[in-house]
Amino acid sequence: MAGGQDRRRSAQAARAVRVLRAFGRLWIAVLVGLAVARPAAAVTPAPTQWIAKQYTELLGRAPTAAEWNTQLAYYGASSTPCNVTTLATLGKALARSTELKSAYPETTNLGKAARVTALVRAVYSHDPTPTTGPPTTRPYANGSKTWDQVVDDIYGNGVFAAFLLPSVCSSTQASYGFGYSAPLDLRSLTGGGASRTQAQLQAAIDAAPAGGKVQLQPGEVIRIGGAANGNQGLRIKSGVELSTATNPTPGKYALMGRIVPAGLVCNTYLCNDVGLVTLAPGRA
Repeated sequence: MAGGQDRRRSAQAARAVRVLRAFGRLWIAVLVGLAVARPAAAVTPAPTQWIAKQYTELLGRAPTAAEWNTQLAYYGASSTPCNVTTLATLGKALARSTELKSAYPETTNLGKAARVTALVRAVYSHDPTPTTGPPTTRPYANGSKTWDQVVDDIYGNGVFAAFLLPSVCSSTQASYGFGYSAPLDLRSLTGGGASRTQAQLQAAIDAAPAGGKVQLQPGEVIRIGGAANGNQGLRIKSGVELSTATNPTPGKYALMGRIVPAGLVCNTYLCNDVGLVTLAPGRA
């Protein structure tokens, strides 16, 4: 009797082992199937801020849903490494697009300077500086370099690779927000004459009648505040509109006149470089 029970227990144990083995093989097959079916994740997340910035700075608008999805698919693919070549793919395409060329025609040096401004802002994440603006604009303005060459140079001069690429391609801390640099006076640099001072613009605003307009010239830069202006801001009186002549659209933002800080502006006990303009009651 005991021997028969032992044989039955052994048979049951053997069947249990076979079931567990079969179950294990099934799970292995399922896991292998999942591994094959799921594409490998990209080592570096898609540089979403970089993608958005190329559209906002070069074209003055956000990407469309279709454009966004296309770029996410490209930069998020495991086959797309994050490097100068791949990042330049989008930037160069937009810089050479009909949309950008139409916004900033090459017919004037101001238009050329505006193109360079949009390009530098997109690639370097700051406004052109004396070391990045004129050296880029001059050979383009005098015809010694084409726009295509200017675009190639800005990615190939080593600056982008050394200073921007590490943060753009970081998988842990993609810290490449827009950095401030004092905007260049495009109007003056391109032969359009010096931009007005704060005092001159303030005088024009004060002299304007109710319902009147005071316009900045395209590319004009008015520097507000600082010791030279008594640390005072610009005051827009009621009924007066301040805008840019020719009314450039957001897609032509690099041609807009600009009001920028020259230093601190003091209002009562508070001094900063943010509150540059005071609007009178009724002035929106």
